Amino acid sequence: MEFNKEKAQEWIDKHWRHSRNCPICMHNNWLLMTKIWQLPQFHQEGDTNLPVISLMCNVCGYTIFFNAIAVGLVERNE
Repeated sequence: MEFNKEKAQEWIDKHWRHSRNCPICMHNNWLLMTKIWQLPQFHQEGDTNLPVISLMCNVCGYTIFFNAIAVGLVERNE
């Protein structure tokens, strides 16, 4: 699922207040991925998934996930 990258970037800029250096390679070179991903809940009966967006370090590949509901990109009931 595609999403509004500008809205996501505004949310990240507002909430990410500490150093933006990657904790692995110490570079500040992030790529906001353009899809919403689903993380399934482990050993959960039914269809419970967590929608997330991701930022990937362009140097080492370290990836950070943010809850797409908290960011405001997905409605809680979707």
